[in-house]
Amino acid sequence: MDSNKQDGKQGFDIWKYGQLIIVALIIFVGMKFVFPGGNSIFGPNEGTLSAAALEYYVENYGEIEDSEEVKAVVRNFGCHREVHIYKDGELIMKMIYANGQMQEIS
Repeated sequence: MDSNKQDGKQGFDIWKYGQLIIVALIIFVGMKFVFPGGNSIFGPNEGTLSAAALEYYVENYGEIEDSEEVKAVVRNFGCHREVHIYKDGELIMKMIYANGQMQEIS
């Protein structure tokens, strides 16, 4: 009789851990749908930040001419990330992503 109890308990443990794994998978997969477009619970990824910063630059400062080299570089400072905009190799602007939009900082 004790072996039946052990088998039942082992089956219950497997079911309990299986449920935990299923819930964890649902949460992780669901995050892709809750935060679409390269975003995650930690904010946009570097590629998305760079693209958003360049888009902000064009909307606020005009088109980028062919002779100009404008690029966005994401800098991770641990506590926050900044996007630095360089024009012809010179730092011209620093930005952060906050409240769903790009914001210039000094």
